[in-house]
Amino acid sequence: MVKTILWIRSVRIRIRKSITAGQPRCFICRTPCFSIHVSTHEPFTWPRLISRLLTRRPAEGSTPLTTAFQLGLYRDGTVLNLSDKREVEIRRRAWAMLYHLDRTISLLVGRPASISDAHTDTRPPANLDDEELEGDFDPAGHPLTRPTVYTYIIVRSVATMYENIHELMSRHKLAEIMGRIAYHTFAIQLPDYTTVLNLDRELLAWRDALPPFFTMDNPDTSLDKDHPYLFVQRHLLACEWYYTRITLNRYIP
Repeated sequence: MVKTILWIRSVRIRIRKSITAGQPRCFICRTPCFSIHVSTHEPFTWPRLISRLLTRRPAEGSTPLTTAFQLGLYRDGTVLNLSDKREVEIRRRAWAMLYHLDRTISLLVGRPASISDAHTDTRPPANLDDEELEGDFDPAGHPLTRPTVYTYIIVRSVATMYENIHELMSRHKLAEIMGRIAYHTFAIQLPDYTTVLNLDRELLAWRDALPPFFTMDNPDTSLDKDHPYLFVQRHLLACEWYYTRITLNRYIP
């Protein structure tokens, strides 16, 4: 995850260096972009990261999400004919985190999501640890029954037990469900009860499709000793799911 963040920073630095006289363009998708200042002397800390994500100065002409659009992260690397499979994978990881952040903030602050699902085709990241990307790796990744640090990111973004990739990409994505819940519950006109029930069923389906080590009721903890991060991730997923469901079903007088 840290390597993904650092990759975004390095790309933004390269954008700034690529600016010449006239209108600057992104070095990946060749679309017009702005000069983005990045301090290479800042120590990396999670509070600093979150602060920068939420409070970027408008004068810079960009937010992290706008930067992601300028880099073309909303399009899958295979669509852009990128040949470096490591770059394709890191782009997917960056987009998965930004997509989820967009949905989370939308649900927390009660505003529409910024990303339209109709305008992105980026595939989910592979179930691989960051270290595995350093060598030759299989872009398909490990099965989701084998935990990695990124399994947590994947199950937040997509369904986990569908064999058909198109069905997997289009149904029961927790982050996508969060976006639609925010759209309906914070709209001027409240949704009808049928819509609420349908969204609630999708939340239940997502929960029931979790791998055994992330199950909310009686999870398989046999892997916790070798993968200590599972304990924290399991509780984070549960908190996020319950908060989303409570937001959907809360009483509004």
